[in-house]
Amino acid sequence: MKQSAPQDLARPLGVQLITLQKGIWGSVLLIAAIVVGILRWEHIAEPVQFILEELSIDPRSRLWSFLVGLLPSIDLQQLTRLSIFLFLYAIVSLVESWGVWYRKLWVEIFLVLETAAFLPLEIIELTKKLSFLKLGLFVINLLIVIYLANEFWRKWQAESTKNKSL
Repeated sequence: MKQSAPQDLARPLGVQLITLQKGIWGSVLLIAAIVVGILRWEHIAEPVQFILEELSIDPRSRLWSFLVGLLPSIDLQQLTRLSIFLFLYAIVSLVESWGVWYRKLWVEIFLVLETAAFLPLEIIELTKKLSFLKLGLFVINLLIVIYLANEFWRKWQAESTKNKSL
């Protein structure tokens, strides 16, 4: 059985950060999918109202009105679709995290294309209303695209050089 050398386990900081970001995001989405699935299973189509009632918050309070206004009632079919969507998106994010960690080329290409595809939408959102959160997410996604595109370019150049020397 072949032992892994310490340098085999070393990962560039960019790979570590992308893996961490995608892993955390995938985990959050998975938890959200489970919570929405439980709400669906329990036939709770008005989650905000249910939570506020469970916390015994006065329905005439400002907090109640604010939160209820944020998330209107949705039907059980919408909860089902939302849970499935969140679950699938979580799986994609976790696969991306795994693939970047193990330097799978197809995942890196997919991640560059996926992240780059959303950059124009993020720019539009930034022009509508600038916030530190939106700006931070845009910068993170832009850095991911630049880093992975650069890594892909270097791998392609090295492979090209290797093939020419043969």
